[in-house]
Amino acid sequence: MSRHEKSNHIKFAFLALTDIHVMETIKFVFNDVEGSYGNSDIYVSDEIPDSEKKRGLLKKSNAFCHVYKVKASLITELRNKSMFKFRLNNVYMTLAKKSFGKYIEEKNRKTTYEILVVTSDTVLNIAFVRCYSHEKLYYLEDGIGSYFGDVRRMTTSRRRGLVLKMLGANEAPEALYLNYPDIYTGDITNNVRKIPNRENELTNEVIDKLYNPGFDVSYNTKSVIYLDQPLFFMNNIMRGEETEKQILNILYSEFQNDLLIRKHPKSEDNHYALGKDIRYDNNGAQWETICVRKLHDSNILVGIHSTALVSPKLICNKEPYVVFLYKVFGFQDEEKLNTFVGKIKNMYADKEKVFVPENLDELSEILLTIQSRRKNV
Repeated sequence: MSRHEKSNHIKFAFLALTDIHVMETIKFVFNDVEGSYGNSDIYVSDEIPDSEKKRGLLKKSNAFCHVYKVKASLITELRNKSMFKFRLNNVYMTLAKKSFGKYIEEKNRKTTYEILVVTSDTVLNIAFVRCYSHEKLYYLEDGIGSYFGDVRRMTTSRRRGLVLKMLGANEAPEALYLNYPDIYTGDITNNVRKIPNRENELTNEVIDKLYNPGFDVSYNTKSVIYLDQPLFFMNNIMRGEETEKQILNILYSEFQNDLLIRKHPKSEDNHYALGKDIRYDNNGAQWETICVRKLHDSNILVGIHSTALVSPKLICNKEPYVVFLYKVFGFQDEEKLNTFVGKIKNMYADKEKVFVPENLDELSEILLTIQSRRKNV
């Protein structure tokens, strides 16, 4: 039994909507950052793969006072049925202070928290913050987007931002926790803190139980990996699905037998419909474990601006070829991304392995250059 299980006042409450949120929360809590071990609740989305199993393991760990199920799938179902009702529900969730409560399966008691921990400004995160009484708000890393710009405005439209300001709900975070604060280029000028690495046996034991390190066998034979990101959730790009189809056709024509698509958990299953011989990694193995055990300097990683593109260098000092596609997609906050990618490039011993094509033609040329370099090594 955790030391605060019978108390209505718990120090931390974490909202975990994806596997990366669960992973970062585990590293935070199991390293007892700010006395969080045994003094935290966690709210876990039912859309996370094997969510029920993972919630059960988190309960057994005794690190959390309560582990709540968040029925985020209800929002996805609503979006699929009616975009009008989905948008209307977004307005309701933004305005109604207790709207988050209807998405909790096990109704919690009137709990107050000292610190709420979220990862971005999506509607569900906003509803979570508005629902529970708290003294401070922290942000936890949510991939590459946490490293530049304003984490409170990653997905919020200007109109919703004005509404939140009128409601007095545009709360500034007291702290931002990142894995690599040294490469942060965003708008928060103080209190950017480091999330501890997997530094103790207990952390590693829990992560290994939650994320069985079984791998898609394709990582043994496929060296070109397209890192999928769900375009539906990205309102800061000017070009979308048609551009992605063109990119994938280029990759398919160049690397047909060597291409692996790593699907994002929120993307539809095998939605690219390229060729029957294309392999998709739907295995769910944790990417950082794949980086350590499967990737090599000869791999080619291609993606818009996913954290996964830079993880091999940051986690285990490997230097695969990296191709950022944010300019091809017309990313609207390009300048800040350029600064971030520049920092990554400076970390590489071989700086000629980091590419940012301007357009599709340049992408094709870059891929030919990489092919030539790999043949000559």
